[in-house]
Amino acid sequence: MAHRVLVDACVLFSRLLRDQLFLLKQASGGGMFTLAGTCDILAETVYSIRRKRPDMTGGQISRIDKLIRENLDEMIEEFEPHEFPGSDIDDSHVHSAAISAKVDIVLTADAGWATAGVVDYDVYSPDQFFSLVHDSAPDVSGLALDKQIAYWHKKSPDGVNLVERFRAAECPEYALRAHQYLLQTRL
Repeated sequence: MAHRVLVDACVLFSRLLRDQLFLLKQASGGGMFTLAGTCDILAETVYSIRRKRPDMTGGQISRIDKLIRENLDEMIEEFEPHEFPGSDIDDSHVHSAAISAKVDIVLTADAGWATAGVVDYDVYSPDQFFSLVHDSAPDVSGLALDKQIAYWHKKSPDGVNLVERFRAAECPEYALRAHQYLLQTRL
């Protein structure tokens, strides 16, 4: 049975994390996990991208929004407020959606969740989640990594150090797994 994962805006905001998450889902055929979002999460994602990249065109922002919506399996539209036990009250809407929709996992890069003590769902960082997927299905992770490499090679023929990019995105454990995979497949 696929796990239902509610993705926080801080994960969707990062191009690398967003792409890797969607590639992992596609490589698994949706059999390992499904992805959920909310209108609030999408609004926060687009707002954050726009603030960081005011030079982006409206079309670029619209394509990102469309890509996210196409890769989400469900939108959680109705949820009641629940008291958030974490340190960042701005994440209470994510917690409320997770409780109301009875998701299995909240995927967030926000450290305020680590001390939340939530028992109704599990909280994973991107590093933990990507590593779990890799450990459970290395072939799925490998397919996703191969697609990332192909994309970046097309964009920059000199290549991009994907392992370093994962480290910079605070995914050190997954970076190690990616490095091992690349060493094994590129020999």
